[in-house]
Order: sequence, then structure tokens, then C-alpha cells
Amino acid sequence: MSGRKRRWTKLPSVEELMRERTHERYRIRYRRALRSTITTIITVAAVAVIISYLLMPVLRIYGYSMTPTVHDGNIVLTLRSSNFTKGDVIAFYYNNKILVKRVIAGPGEWVDIDQNGQVYVNEEPIDEPYIDELAYGECNIELPYQVPENRWFVMGDKRSVSIDSRNTAVGCVSDEQIVGRIFARIWPLNEIGIIRRGGVPSPIPGLMTEVTGASQEAAGTPQRAGGTAQSTAGVSQETAGTAQGAAAASQGTTRASQGATGTPQETVGTSQEAAGEAQTN
Repeated sequence: MSGRKRRWTKLPSVEELMRERTHERYRIRYRRALRSTITTIITVAAVAVIISYLLMPVLRIYGYSMTPTVHDGNIVLTLRSSNFTKGDVIAFYYNNKILVKRVIAGPGEWVDIDQNGQVYVNEEPIDEPYIDELAYGECNIELPYQVPENRWFVMGDKRSVSIDSRNTAVGCVSDEQIVGRIFARIWPLNEIGIIRRGGVPSPIPGLMTEVTGASQEAAGTPQRAGGTAQSTAGVSQETAGTAQGAAAASQGTTRASQGATGTPQETVGTSQEAAGEAQTN
């Protein structure tokens, strides 16, 4: 027999085996959860991109020619559509940019504008509640003007600064240029609303009430907590003052006991209301 000694390997204990088993199960679950999360994020992002590109492009507004309907910095949703009527706010391509204007007249209709800025379509004055003031603006077309076939006559709501179909630099908009109809504003949060045909955006009922209420509650909670702490301190002071008065009476002194009487001071929380790229000029 060989004189070499045998080396015995120490087997792991049951506790070590259980820990290793638990650790391995955790790693398997972690890898599965990570793969699932990544897959979900990629899927949601892909769906959002497809919806945004094909159905509802998201645009950021630059410029002021569509005030008061939309302002510089607003973010709006656009619905791709081929059916438009007078009063719709649309986005369209112009010289590698996207402009936002309002449809005033359709194909074949006659447009006229007097020196005060009143717009007439087919010799009838149109009601425009969405504008702050009338203005003749940058108009160099011959009036009255007939809108060509398959084109739309558009104007900005800020008539004094808007460059639109009144000027040959922009002209009427063809169907091929149109990105879609703007139907909602989603930013800023305190101005979320639906952009209705022929009007300014209207808030979504109940949505802003919930957002504002949540902000007020969050602002008031710390102050109410501080008021509770002050009230507790006042009670403690009142208790201490009562104890001092009892000690003075038992000693028979003529001095009036002076108890430090605390007045609970609760601070009432005052809440404060929280408050793609497209050019409008």
C-alpha cells in the first residue's frame, strides 16, 4: 500500500446548504424580475413612440401668435386627422418647421377682412370668442380672397403679430402639410384642458381640483404637526405651574404662587395653490 495519507474534504453543514439554496433562489428571482422589468419598459416605450408618431404627436409650443389659446412653453396633444372644420386649431409643416394656427375657412370659401380686423367668410362676419383683440395684421393678399381647392385658410389668435394665410409668405395650407388637430393641452399642470373647436381650452372637470387639494393637504400637514407639538409643550408648562402653586401653599408663604401657565398655540397650516416643438409665429 502507498504511504500517502488520504485527505478528507469537510462537507458543508445543513445550515450552510440552506443559506446557499436561499441565495441561489434569490438570484434567480432577481434575474427574472430584471428581465421582466426591462422588457416592460422597452414595450411601453415602443408603444408610446408608435402612438406619438402615428396617432397623437406631442408638440411643444414656441411663440405667442396663438395666445390666449396656447402660450409659449405649453405642451399639447395632436390628433392625426383629415377632417377639419372652421375653428379647429391645427399644426402643419412649413419650411422644416411646425406652425400652429386656427382654421378660418375651407376650400372654395371667400375670405374678407376689414381695416379693423373683422373677418368675413362668404360675406358673413364670424364670431371669434378666442381672440383678445381684432387687428388687420400682416396682410398682403388681395381681398376678398377665395381659398383654393384642397387648402385651408388659417390665422393665429394673436392677430397683430401672427404671420399666417393673410400673408403670401405662408399662404393657405394644403392637406399634405397638416400634422393634425390640436385637441388638448397637457402642460403646465394647472392649465391642463381640452382645446375645443372655436374656443379656448377648458379645464378637465375634477382633475385640477384633485391636484390642488393634494398640494394643499401636503403643505398643511407639516404645519399642523408643528401646531400639535406646540400645544403639547403648552400643556406641560401648565402642569409644571400647577405643581409649583401646590408647593407654595404647603409651605404657608404669603407670596402668591406663580405657575407658568402655558397656552397651547396651534398653528393653522395655510395652503398655497400649486400651481415635439411647434412655433406659433
